[in-house]
Amino acid sequence: MKNIILIAVFFFGLNAAFAKTEISVTNVTGFEFYGLHLSDANADECGDDLHPNETFTNETEVTITVPQGYNCMVDIMVTYKGDDGEAELYFCDIDVCKVSNITLHEDGTYTME
Repeated sequence: MKNIILIAVFFFGLNAAFAKTEISVTNVTGFEFYGLHLSDANADECGDDLHPNETFTNETEVTITVPQGYNCMVDIMVTYKGDDGEAELYFCDIDVCKVSNITLHEDGTYTME
């Protein structure tokens, strides 16, 4: 019985640690993003830009693939040109395993579907 429980825990843990999924992200912040980065929730550093050399204009939608190796809970960081140069906006604790669409708002909040 213990072996069955350990195997179930092992496979569940692998699934969470290697989540790979596609989600649609809609920008309604009023800003044009030139960087869209992902990290595991509360990580010290963000991952690479998921759409390098592309801009993400206001009121547009883009599909991103969450790379394998991420947990279900992630943070999104976007970069944009602010009044004083490059600025960053963070959207935290997003469960990408339970969502297919995310809308990012100017105040750092988001809505999910």
